[in-house]
Amino acid sequence: MHLLLGARLRRMRQDLDIKQQAAGAAIYASASKISRLETGLTSITETDARNLLRLYHVPESEQAQYLTWVRQVNAIRGFTEEDSPESGLDALLDFGSVATLRRYEHRCVPDILQTEQYACAASELTKHLGRPGEVEQAHTLRLERRAAVLGAAPPTVWLMIEDSALRRRIGGTAVWRAQIAELIDLTRLRHIIIQIIPDDAHVPAFCANSFTILRFRDPDMPDVVCLHQLTGTHYLSTTTLLPQFQYLANHISTLAPTPTHSRTLLESLLREDP
Repeated sequence: MHLLLGARLRRMRQDLDIKQQAAGAAIYASASKISRLETGLTSITETDARNLLRLYHVPESEQAQYLTWVRQVNAIRGFTEEDSPESGLDALLDFGSVATLRRYEHRCVPDILQTEQYACAASELTKHLGRPGEVEQAHTLRLERRAAVLGAAPPTVWLMIEDSALRRRIGGTAVWRAQIAELIDLTRLRHIIIQIIPDDAHVPAFCANSFTILRFRDPDMPDVVCLHQLTGTHYLSTTTLLPQFQYLANHISTLAPTPTHSRTLLESLLREDP
C-alpha cells in the first residue's frame, strides 16, 4: 500500500511539473527521499503528507481523505499488505498511473468491465459482508475504474476469465445478456484483451484466488500483485513472490483460446440462450 500511496503523490507532482528537489524542499528533505516515498521504499509522516498535498494544490476538502490513507498505510505491517473491505484503502489505487493490468478471474465478470446493472447486482451479493454504506462505496468505485479503463489514455487490460464465471447469471438473464454483449463489444477495442478459459483447463484446481498484476507507467515502480479474497485485497510487491504470479499468468494464458476465438465463445453464449 505504501507503493500505491507513493504512486498517487508522484502523479500529482508530475502533473504540476514540480521537480523532486522542489518537493523535497517543501518537507525539508532531499530529492532522493521524495523518490523513496514515491516508490514505496519508505513511509511518509502526516506532516510531510500535509505539506506535499498543499504544494500539489490538493483542496482542503480532499486532504482529509489522503491523511486518513497515510495513517492506515503506516499502520500496516509485513510484506503482505491487506486492504479489508471496511478500510477504504482499495480506493487508493490510481488507475491513471497503471500501464498494464493482467487479471485472472474465476468468480464473475471482472469489476472493471461490469455494466452498471451487473455491478449493482454483484455488489448486492456481498452486502452482508460489510457495514452500512459499503455496498454503495464499492459500486461507485467499480464504475470509476470502468471509466478509467475506457477513458482517455487507458491502461492495457488483459483479462483471463473462467468460462464458468461468465455463465453465472448475476442479476438475472436480461442483465447477464447485456453484460455478455458489452464484453463482445469491448473485445474490439485495441487495448482490451479477453481470453476465456475452458473448464477442462482445470485452473481453479491449482489457482485458488483471483489475482491482478499491475505494471505502472513509471519504470522505477515495481509491479504489484493484488490477491482478491473474501476478506479483502492483499497487495504483494516483494521480488520473491512477483515472478511466481507472472509465471502463473503466462501459464494460464497458454491454456486459454486466442482472443479472437474467445470472442467467438462469447458470441456463442448468447446464441445458446436466445
